Amino acid sequence: MACLFWAIALNFAPIPASAADQVLATVGGEAIYSHELEKVMASSPFYTQFNTMSEDEQASLRGDMLRRIVSA
Repeated sequence: MACLFWAIALNFAPIPASAADQVLATVGGEAIYSHELEKVMASSPFYTQFNTMSEDEQASLRGDMLRRIVSA
């Protein structure tokens, strides 16, 4: 019975999101990619607290960081 449970669970488990690099913004012909935002986030002093933030707080922080990259 346990094998049946795992077979069903693995078949219907959500597929992880693709880690493909996405263009988040374009400024004057220069593209800003998702991996660049991830690097900025990792170097941020907030990075150690990021996992404890709500989804709205995380989205707000990412948006703020992206705005800072665009304005730089």
